[in-house]
Amino acid sequence: MIESFIDGRIRLRSDLFADEEFSERLKKGLEEIKGVTSVSVNPRTCGVLIEYEKDAFPKMLMMKAAPLFGRVKKLEKLPREERLAELDSLITALQDLLKTREQPAEEKRGFFGSLFGK
Repeated sequence: MIESFIDGRIRLRSDLFADEEFSERLKKGLEEIKGVTSVSVNPRTCGVLIEYEKDAFPKMLMMKAAPLFGRVKKLEKLPREERLAELDSLITALQDLLKTREQPAEEKRGFFGSLFGK
């Protein structure tokens, strides 16, 4: 579950973060995303802090990612093996979504720029 969400930081809280394998898998998957600067896991408080370059991820994109982070809470009800498989699926979905920030050159130039070759 998302505990706090401000530009550049997301804090998650779930009993699952006390599971070392689960937490490590989540941490490694998030650290592979370009623009994520730090992932800190605290198993004692069952918290994860994700820090990212706020300029790399526009607020609207992070709002689209929020429901994916929210899915972590639903994983608590699953058996361990299913939980890990679902976590891998969740990480892949996050990685794919957050890669969309890299727009093709045409989109960066805008509509008129692409018409006039600018």
